[in-house]
Amino acid sequence: MYRLMVSDFIRLFRDKKIIAASFLYFFLADLLETIICNVGTSLDVDFYADGLITDRGTIIPFILAIFTGLFVYTDFREGTIRNKVIAGAKRWEIVGSMVVVSAVFATYLCAVKHVLGLLFGSFYKAGFSDTPGNLLTYTMIHTGSAVAIATLFTVITYLLGTNIVGAFLPIALCVLSGVATMIITNDLFPENGNCRLSPETYRIYNFIDSYLPFTYLDGMPRHGITEFYISIGATIFISLVIGLIIFNRKDLK
Repeated sequence: MYRLMVSDFIRLFRDKKIIAASFLYFFLADLLETIICNVGTSLDVDFYADGLITDRGTIIPFILAIFTGLFVYTDFREGTIRNKVIAGAKRWEIVGSMVVVSAVFATYLCAVKHVLGLLFGSFYKAGFSDTPGNLLTYTMIHTGSAVAIATLFTVITYLLGTNIVGAFLPIALCVLSGVATMIITNDLFPENGNCRLSPETYRIYNFIDSYLPFTYLDGMPRHGITEFYISIGATIFISLVIGLIIFNRKDLK
């Protein structure tokens, strides 16, 4: 598995486009927001820099979906997966190697987002309103969520890799989860503070908002750290177990 990971990491670092593009996105977005929030308003309102840390996390699943789709689907299309198996690599090693690479890339995305957020936040006149400890907690939650999503997308793409659907299904899941998260958070936490959901709907929405990794990347954490650990751990574990069982039986063409 070590040699597979080395090979996958070399391939990742060789193709610098997605690495550079993701860095450029976060840099320009933070730069633009910093300029806008520090030019002053007619009401002389000071903006806090916390949004640089808590916002724009929903773009990370889209980047991970594109990454896993291109990376894994290309391996299937070019016959690389089949050649690895013929060369003696075990299937769990192939999947495990790519999961590690995807997790590292997800960690990189979160690191770039949060480091740049802290950097540009130092230019805010009002600074950060939250404590350093809470900001660190947000970083941990976002990173764990991104790693879980990267694992899920990698496994999905391996299971459907011989079909073009496998490359686009993670993107479709991003769109679906984004719309669902927006609806759920707006209904659970309305601006007027008056939640009008029925008890049954509230329980369903609250469960999804508590245990779906996608929701942790949207704004400030709305639930306890326990739900976070359960959500991330369950997503990674279930994805790997089900994925490996099915992939071991998959016919590689």
